[in-house]
Amino acid sequence: MSPVLREAGFKRQGRWFRRENDRGDVASVYVQPFRLGVHDAEFFVNLYVLPKIWRDFTARKGSSEAMGLWQDRLRVPGRLPLRADHWSFDLSDEAAGRLLTDTLAARLPELLALLDPHVLLDYARTAPQAPGRKITVHRGMSVAALLASLGPSDELDRLLRELAQEPGGVLADVISDFVDFVPTWVATHRPSP
Repeated sequence: MSPVLREAGFKRQGRWFRRENDRGDVASVYVQPFRLGVHDAEFFVNLYVLPKIWRDFTARKGSSEAMGLWQDRLRVPGRLPLRADHWSFDLSDEAAGRLLTDTLAARLPELLALLDPHVLLDYARTAPQAPGRKITVHRGMSVAALLASLGPSDELDRLLRELAQEPGGVLADVISDFVDFVPTWVATHRPSP
């Protein structure tokens, strides 16, 4: 895995592989151990995209990189759905190692394309939300965050007003905090091209 990620510009820190662009947006790959005691190597491969604005917002509350605005898991080709995202093989199994490397290499173009705020914004506007996968937060917040990364706009202002008027619920405090955060962030950051 490491050579493929290094070649794509990722830097390793423990189980994390990160690639940060010049705007401060980050694509991350995290190897999460999950041992069932069947093979030498047992783990998940988590994929994350954190736009700079989302990193700044979540960092204020001490959240980690695992709070990606977009996230997914690398699936094992041909595996049944129950364990489709659990990689499990012995270290001597070269074919399984190649499958992991090839599968990851095939997903990297998608992951890296999502570092473009226009691409991720289009995705956030249209993709279905599912717990723990893909766009992981309130759709209005994700769209507003990506619009904010592009700079001030009438659409962003309208969306923030709509978010501020949403009825209370489990996300009420987070949404309110986010609505307060965005204008200050926009005023102090250069828009993405």
